[in-house]
Amino acid sequence: MKRGPTLVAAAAFIAIVGCAPTAPDLSRPSSSCPAPVGRNGNPIPLLRPTPYYPLAALEQGIEGRVLLEFDISRSGHPVRVEAVAAEPEGVFEEAALEMMSRWRYCPLEDSEPDYPSRIRFALLFNLPDDDLR
Repeated sequence: MKRGPTLVAAAAFIAIVGCAPTAPDLSRPSSSCPAPVGRNGNPIPLLRPTPYYPLAALEQGIEGRVLLEFDISRSGHPVRVEAVAAEPEGVFEEAALEMMSRWRYCPLEDSEPDYPSRIRFALLFNLPDDDLR
């Protein structure tokens, strides 16, 4: 896979397809939602389901990445989600967009400022080890 500097340099976060946590209670305030952003100012996802690996890509041994750009509504839902770059194109974008539709962030209270706008997230699609296939 050819590595493009745009995806690596532009990503504010990097995620590797992994295990998804169980769904927390998304009501505020609660211990599951103590702060909407971390110490570094980045929003903290409460619910982060993993994407599915497209079957055709799995069968063909294709790995790749998708750079997503999105906003977070005050209710904690990703909105205006776009796949702004992908390697290879046309393979993983649908899985990445579907995954992001299921993510959740802390709902914001009236006194809290809005989430940062146009968050970038790079999602890597790596094949499982041979012994796991």
